[in-house]
Amino acid sequence: MASEFVEFNAAGLTVDADRSLRISLPDGEAVDVVFESVRHGLLGDFWQGRLSGPHRGYVNLSVVQGDVAGQILGSAGRFLIRPLGNGIHAIHRIDQSRFATCGNDPFEINPVHIHLRTDSSNANPGADDDGSVVDVLVAYTATAAGQSGNILAEIQAAIDDANRAYELSSIDLRLNLVQTTQVDYAGGDLCDDRDAFARGR
Repeated sequence: MASEFVEFNAAGLTVDADRSLRISLPDGEAVDVVFESVRHGLLGDFWQGRLSGPHRGYVNLSVVQGDVAGQILGSAGRFLIRPLGNGIHAIHRIDQSRFATCGNDPFEINPVHIHLRTDSSNANPGADDDGSVVDVLVAYTATAAGQSGNILAEIQAAIDDANRAYELSSIDLRLNLVQTTQVDYAGGDLCDDRDAFARGR
């Protein structure tokens, strides 16, 4: 995976500033970005824009506590932006040819048992919820936080990237990050993690 290490001047991304930015990519390339909107989230700001010049595509940047996380997707390729700390960020070129193709055997996972209320006589405070907004709580381990320059920026970016994908796909669904929390167990196995979280560990 090719990578480039850059500094972002996150403080320069302000509503009144010139909404353009040049980003250096791996292999000596660079792209020019024109930002079209900024949204305020639970942890920081989400800047979305498009590539200009010879390249076409879009850019998502989530800015949290001065750190930047997000992605670039377009004719220049797909790139993941991760904070490393102290203002330094890594830009990784993603090799999409290594993604799994359709038709692979599904992975095995233990089912989650959901109990549905069927008695309509009981008041349901969420009865008017049309399901278009999903509140999300993200839990993470100390190990995950230690492998990131800013785990909160990466969490916010994951939410923002998903919402941008829904928007571009005309899907009437939005994720709303309402809380993040660090858990006190090591983690590792998906099902064990789920059960430990349900027990309130």
